[in-house]
Formats: sequence, structure tokens, C-alpha cells
Amino acid sequence: MISTIDNIQPKKTGTFGELWEETVTRHSELVALEMNGAPLSYRELDSAAKGVAQGLRDIDSWQVGVRMGLEVSRPGFFAEMLGIWLAGGVPVPLRETTLTNEPALRRLTESIVEGWMGSVEVACGNRIPGEEAWHAIYFTSGSTGEPKAVVRGWRQALHEGRCYADTLGLSTGMKCSMLVDPMFGASTKHFLGCLLAGCVQSFGKSASREGHVLYGTPGQISAFAEEFGGCFQWISMTGEACSPRAWKAAMKLTG
Repeated sequence: MISTIDNIQPKKTGTFGELWEETVTRHSELVALEMNGAPLSYRELDSAAKGVAQGLRDIDSWQVGVRMGLEVSRPGFFAEMLGIWLAGGVPVPLRETTLTNEPALRRLTESIVEGWMGSVEVACGNRIPGEEAWHAIYFTSGSTGEPKAVVRGWRQALHEGRCYADTLGLSTGMKCSMLVDPMFGASTKHFLGCLLAGCVQSFGKSASREGHVLYGTPGQISAFAEEFGGCFQWISMTGEACSPRAWKAAMKLTG
């Protein structure tokens, strides 16, 4: 049985903190994330995120807009990212293996943020005009040249999340899986849209084999269909060109 507070109408606008508080109030006991088969409720995720946020605010050198490296492979990645947002910081999602193997990306990262290896740490003293409006800093793949840093603002991120949720009709309890790495900037609309709509999200190798939405690149969708199969209401793909193979895979997964 799905438990919600039905007499509260969800807001369409507001800061992330305001929208998140309302989401937790409406969907406290519902599952927010499924990580390797382990469910985490909205209440549990909120508690963990607020613990991270309070720990950051307690640091003497903490300031709004600080850029913070965050390793995506850490078990607590999502709670830590939400905590950084709630404390007013700007997460920089990173993957250790990528930085190790790509010197250009390592140099770029080191110019943006310090001390990220394996833990949430603050990189202080680098205030940038308008940082209060920043949502995150992501990196391009480098497939068309050296990797570049891309800044996403909260206005853009929340607008895209709302449009995505409206287009797919996302609602309470829908099961949504994301194959794209969380450090990929285009994943913002899926993650935030599902999170604030009260959906159940799973990721990567833990992605559900069935549900309402499967999100990924055309190549990932094709590989998923061949390896696992499944049945989904929606297949949502990133902006790359969709090959005939990917199109057939999407048709297969939607029955």
C-alpha cells in the first residue's frame, strides 16, 4: 500500500531545499532509492543527507558555494550529494578510475576542486560570483577533444526536472531505472524529476529489469535489451543519435 499525504498539492516552483522538504513530507516512508537490492526510504535518505549537511555547516571554514569533489562509486554518494546541496555547496561528481587514466581530466579537476579522494571534503577559498545558484559541475566525456567542465545552475536543473516529470507523467511510487553514470550531466533531469515526484529509483548494475521508466544512452539501452530484456512503460534516451539497433531495442523493452 502506498502511503502519501494526499491533501498537500505539490509545488511547481521553489528552491531545491523547499521542494525536497515537501517531497519528504509527502513520501516519507516510500522507497526513494534501491541500491544493490537494499531499499532506502525518503525519510532515511533525508536523515542521512541532513547529517552530511549539518557536518559541513559545523566546519569553521564552510561557506555557501564551495565546490566539493564527490566520488560516485561511494556507497553513500546520493545522500552525500543531497547533503552538499542542502548545505549550499556545489558537488563535483568524480570517478577515481577516470581521473587516474585521463591526465587531462585530472588537471582540469585539480584546477576546480581539491582533496576529493574517497571522502567528502571541503575545498575552501574559491568563491565564484553567482555560486549560490549553482547546482553542480560535471565533465564532458572528452570524446570530441579534451574534457571540459560544465556548470549547471539550479534554475536550469529544476526546470528540466519538472519538464521531464510532466512529459513522462511521473508520479508517486513509479519504478524508474537509470543506466547513465550519475556524473553525466544529462542525468540531472531524470534524477531530480524522479526524486521530487516520489518515484523509486535504481541505478547502473542495480537497475530494475522492469518498471515504468528506463533511462540511458542509446548504446546502453541496446546492451540492456540484449543482456537482460525487460518491460517498461517508457524508454528515455540521452541526446545522441538513435541507431536502428537502439530503436529496435527500445521497442523490444516496451513490448
